Amino acid sequence: MFYLYNRTNKEEASQEFLDYLRFIDCYSTDLEYRIYNKKGVFSEKASLLYHKSKGYRLTLENNRIYTYKGNKILVNDLDNGRSYELKSTFDEFYKWAFLKNFIELMYTNEYMEKYSINKEGKNYLFVELYIPQGNKNLDKGILMISTGSRAPEKLSIYDYKGELKAEIIYSNFQFEKDLDEALFNYWWYKVCSTGGRINGKNE
Repeated sequence: MFYLYNRTNKEEASQEFLDYLRFIDCYSTDLEYRIYNKKGVFSEKASLLYHKSKGYRLTLENNRIYTYKGNKILVNDLDNGRSYELKSTFDEFYKWAFLKNFIELMYTNEYMEKYSINKEGKNYLFVELYIPQGNKNLDKGILMISTGSRAPEKLSIYDYKGELKAEIIYSNFQFEKDLDEALFNYWWYKVCSTGGRINGKNE
């Protein structure tokens, strides 16, 4: 592995990559959440859709769909046919897959490092910063971005001791032109999960 630290002459180029990701209007990606603890590794697969004006839709492999709208999370449990709301503060982990959440910390964080690494012939940009939410297990994050595709590949999260606690792996990342608005509509999930009925009424 050959390391190249570009903090002077390529500073503008690295900032361009980050601004590009920060202001994406629309994207889709597959995800794998990995949590590390003394018992081993817990892995959970998911898919994520984002639209600038419509919000986020996170679909977990346990057949739960989380739709993020403002300060609310709208949850549809497909297995149990239940729908309910949570406050956005309920989610301390899943949301870090959302690129804008992480990258915008650059503008409020007292500590931030950017550096480039050439690994096996591919160039990667790394962004390292602290996660200010008071959780000792989610203390610092390092985002790995492919400079060739401009897509994120991995977010590594460390605790306050510097031990790896979680990883978010991106795959099949696509910059989309648009996404169907129905995918982000809470009522649409409720209709699908209740066979066309909401609160006992046919829609």
